[in-house]
This record gives sequence, structure tokens and C-alpha cells, in this order.
Amino acid sequence: MTALQVLQVTGWVELGLLVILLACAPEMLWVHYLAVMNLARVKRTEAGLTRLSTAVGTYVLLRGYFLDFLCNMIHMTALLREWPQIPWVEMFKGLFAVRSFAAFKAWVKVTLKYEWIVTARLTRHIDGPDGRNKDCCLYLRTEFLDRFDTRRPDGIHR
Repeated sequence: MTALQVLQVTGWVELGLLVILLACAPEMLWVHYLAVMNLARVKRTEAGLTRLSTAVGTYVLLRGYFLDFLCNMIHMTALLREWPQIPWVEMFKGLFAVRSFAAFKAWVKVTLKYEWIVTARLTRHIDGPDGRNKDCCLYLRTEFLDRFDTRRPDGIHR
């Protein structure tokens, strides 16, 4: 067996890695959330963050946003039995109509209002009418997010 055969990744291996990623994504998202909240806490202290910890923290934050998007689209959709409120067609039409940097900035500002991350969906359901989804979202927020969110004095994650 040659070195290339050992390093060759088959379709089944890729599928297995995808299944592992999807199964572990909520746990990894929560761990990333805890790490980012801890970095935010340290940043507010007198010592602050070093350049290296800021760079690594930025990587953790971006990776966390990817996991947040993934969990929002897959896990929260299955849990809440609904798609996130993102008008895909209008969003892409607006993107292809962009002709300048100012128009692109305006497009980004509009698209950030949609439910790209889990917190946006949790907030909508918690502020919405009573029901199964509100109870589920309130439970997730109070058990996993509120007590670790150090950015807000009231301790409620938004």
C-alpha cells in the first residue's frame, strides 16, 4: 500500500465525517459560545486581550458563526418544525442588483435582519405567542445561554 492510498479519502469517509459534524454541531456551537463569552469577559478586564489571543479568538468567533448557521438551518429547523424566516429569492435578487460598494453595504444591512443564527430564531419565538416553540426556545435560552452571557447586565441573551 502506497502513501497516496493511505491518504486517499473515499466518499464513505467523507459521508461519515459529515454525519459526525452534524451530530456534534450543537455541542461544538455551545463550546464555541462559552469560549467567545470568556474572551469577551477578559477583553473588558484591565489586562485585555493580546494580539495573539485576539487573532485566535477571531478564528473561534468565525468558526462559531459557521456552526451557528449550520445548527440554525438543520437542528433548529428539525426542532421547531419550521424554516428560518429568510426570503432567499429577494435576497439573491438584491445581491445581483448591487452595482457599487455603497449598495453592497446597504444590502448587507438589510440581510442581517434575517434569521441567520439561532439567537434570532430564539428571540422571535420567545417574543411570539405561547406554544410549544416558545417553551422550547425559552428552555434553550435559559439553560444554555443566559447564565453564560456576560455582555448584558440583566443576564438575558439577545
